[in-house]
Amino acid sequence: MNLLGTANYSDILGTVVSSIVGMIAIIVIIRINGLRSLSKMSSYDFIVTIATGSIVGSVAIRAVDFIIGATALATIFFL
Repeated sequence: MNLLGTANYSDILGTVVSSIVGMIAIIVIIRINGLRSLSKMSSYDFIVTIATGSIVGSVAIRAVDFIIGATALATIFFL
């Protein structure tokens, strides 16, 4: 069994880069908009919660390979 599935190392690197860029973009947008809609959560907590749910959902419906989802989750939590 191939752990990478149909992914290759450039896919994994692309996932890391897009996760980082996406997180930065979301943080900037939330900071500009303010914390009005986030209640008592920090903006980072809110972003990580939404991103984690989205990634897990994508892996669950097999929209992305497990290794890509795991890489994206690891990147999000590393940040």
